[in-house]
Amino acid sequence: MTRRAVLAPALAGAAATCSGIGLARFAYVPLFPAMVAAGWVDGAGGGLLGAINLTGYLLGALLARTVARALSVPRALDAGMALAVLAAACCAWNGGLAWLGLWRGLAGVAGGMLMGLAGPSVQAVVAPQRRGLAGGIVLLGVGSGVTLGALLVPALVGQGVAGAWLGLSGATLLLWALARPF
Repeated sequence: MTRRAVLAPALAGAAATCSGIGLARFAYVPLFPAMVAAGWVDGAGGGLLGAINLTGYLLGALLARTVARALSVPRALDAGMALAVLAAACCAWNGGLAWLGLWRGLAGVAGGMLMGLAGPSVQAVVAPQRRGLAGGIVLLGVGSGVTLGALLVPALVGQGVAGAWLGLSGATLLLWALARPF
């Protein structure tokens, strides 16, 4: 098996976990203070949005296999990435706590689906002797995404809360475009 045959799907899986966990879930943490300062939410509302996102994540992880069976794994991964892009873009509008809660919940669903499907889908297409390497790269996406979000949000928040959400949406879209062929 060639290096490309391992790296291409592993990096695509890393892009999925980077997007689903790092950007769709944890980039909210450094954005939360700016949302409070801008009056989008108060502390309790911000905490509630975090809990809604976690609940969505658990639901997405539980539903990932069912969705993959219904749509196929590649389409389910596309659906997760599309939902992550859409959820971040929709959070760019301050439609109140219910609006933000809906989209933070759906961002969590996207993250759970991506995390639940990325690793197994990569493992299925990589030779058994390369699965450890491929799995490590997929998991590297989680840490890379958390780091990317922690670095990206402070840079984006100068454009306002809406600009930061749109920047996260754009970063996720870029990762999806890079990963999609694999």
